[in-house]
Amino acid sequence: TAWTYGLLRDVATAAVTDKAVFDVPLRPVEKAELKGTLNGEESSVGYLVKHQSNNNLVKLLGELWAQGAEVAQATSPFSVGRQTFAAGTLWVRNLGRMAFADFKAQVESLGLSGQALAAAPSGSFKALHEPKIGLYHGWVDTMDEGWTRYVLDYYGLKYDRLDNTAVKTGDLSQYDIIVLPDMRPKNILEGSSKMPPPYQGGLGKEGVAKLAAYVNNGGTLLAMGKAAAFPVEQGLVPGVKLADLKGVNAPGSILGIKVDAAQPVGYGFDAEEAVFYENNPAFVAEQGRVVASFTADPLLSGFLDDKEKKLSGKAAILDVPVGDGRVILSSPDLVYRFQAQGTIPFFFNSILSAASAYYASQHWH
Repeated sequence: TAWTYGLLRDVATAAVTDKAVFDVPLRPVEKAELKGTLNGEESSVGYLVKHQSNNNLVKLLGELWAQGAEVAQATSPFSVGRQTFAAGTLWVRNLGRMAFADFKAQVESLGLSGQALAAAPSGSFKALHEPKIGLYHGWVDTMDEGWTRYVLDYYGLKYDRLDNTAVKTGDLSQYDIIVLPDMRPKNILEGSSKMPPPYQGGLGKEGVAKLAAYVNNGGTLLAMGKAAAFPVEQGLVPGVKLADLKGVNAPGSILGIKVDAAQPVGYGFDAEEAVFYENNPAFVAEQGRVVASFTADPLLSGFLDDKEKKLSGKAAILDVPVGDGRVILSSPDLVYRFQAQGTIPFFFNSILSAASAYYASQHWH
């Protein structure tokens, strides 16, 4: 298994081969802080905050929503004066009940980059509201659901846990997004018959039908890791097939992907990134938007047996319109044990894009 933390955490590192480094006087680092900046003074038209795949962006959003602030997200690049801002940039139109001094302190303490506005920006923006998240949990593969909960809790996003009964009998229309964490498709569908009665079974055909109706009526379904095969196998994403990966072995490797940062799920990312991959599915898409695909020679760290290059160029993250909704398929487990922090922004982007889709007709110019 690969444990190259610079790649997992999307942090630039440099190898040191000179042993003289051991003779350099050092002192312990008690606390590493990356201070952000907010340029300008209090503004009546708002503030821009850059999206740089910094997970703390979601922490800031949580604080803003709690204070009744109005926030939107740029859908394409735009300029303010001589400065260019990428798609995904936040426009905090007003701070609600939050004082400017508190907002400035939040941006700086979270390591973000912001700019006060003298006039409304000319780009196209979609309003964001606080997302309503449903997180599926079964009774067999539970560990990765726990890690997903940890990420949501750590960054302050509220969610409801949905067991099999909640999916089959509950009102799913209240959720902007439903998340299937990394788990085996068979266990999602069938569960286990060896558990005590309250914990037996899975979603079954009834649950699959409910998820299909949820998506077709405008909901967003995100499936990560091995669970990403489930919507394909159950016919929830027409035009998408599972890639033939027979003979491929990557038992916990770090692989390279190419990212389309113009897609909402790819906002804030560089053209090439690294993902943790553990013999998960990959996709062949006849429709939908390819957010990320594996590079031609994807191995960056660890082990990969792929002599026939079956993984090369295959879709790794897909955003597929289905009916009035969407299905987002991610080959990597985006939140893997809270160690693959470099890919957590894909997870957050998926959630935010679902929250903005609710206001698809509400644009700010």
